[in-house]
Amino acid sequence: MKSKKVSSFVFMLFFTTLMNFPDNAEAGLIYQVMTLKDNGSGSVVLNYDSKQEVLKSNNFVLANFPFSEQLAKDYFASPNNKLRTAKLNFRVSDSTYFMTIEVDFKDINKLNQAKGFSNVKTLWTGSDSVQFSYTLLPALGASKFLKCSHTSNFESPIKSSNGSVKDKTVTWGERSAKNKVDFSQDINLVVTTTAKIPVVTKASEPNSVGNSTTDGKEEKSCGLFGFELPLILLAGYTFSITSRRRRC
Repeated sequence: MKSKKVSSFVFMLFFTTLMNFPDNAEAGLIYQVMTLKDNGSGSVVLNYDSKQEVLKSNNFVLANFPFSEQLAKDYFASPNNKLRTAKLNFRVSDSTYFMTIEVDFKDINKLNQAKGFSNVKTLWTGSDSVQFSYTLLPALGASKFLKCSHTSNFESPIKSSNGSVKDKTVTWGERSAKNKVDFSQDINLVVTTTAKIPVVTKASEPNSVGNSTTDGKEEKSCGLFGFELPLILLAGYTFSITSRRRRC
């Protein structure tokens, strides 16, 4: 619940900033908010914008960031990732397009199976504590158009990070009060949390399977014995009568 409140607050802050973005600004902004659970699942909210003239000359796609609701399905959906929201808005006053993407993922380690995250390398691993790394590649030159900021919310407390830490939230990039990141270079976002990854063990074979086989054999034996007993008695009775007649 706390993570959702943080994400909602960050989104409102981001949207307010966009509405007051200087008209003469040449670069747009990519602002990503990720929420991670201890089991490696979570969600990503991506907000990015750019000027109309820039987008027209790039077919409305800047590197891995399409400015199209239809294209968003091709870029951000995968067997691991479920695209929950793809919304395009346009501000007439300064001819700026705004794109909002919301994605739920099952496994952060498989996030880059979707084309929109193909420039990302992720790692979520550990036992007593979890090491999280999110390596961003230069995104095919998108940095010359877009300034970047990345925020991650974690379920468990944070031990250390190379970003700006506040409670269970880490921020890198333009909105970070310190540790500003130059996203025009490959950058590795690193966090260590106190989370413990659940160990999945193979369930032992239920005893009922073995018992079922044994019981079946016992029932089968019982069934045969019940069927054969009258025949045995009848044969004995017949033999007894035959013996008496012979004696007579």
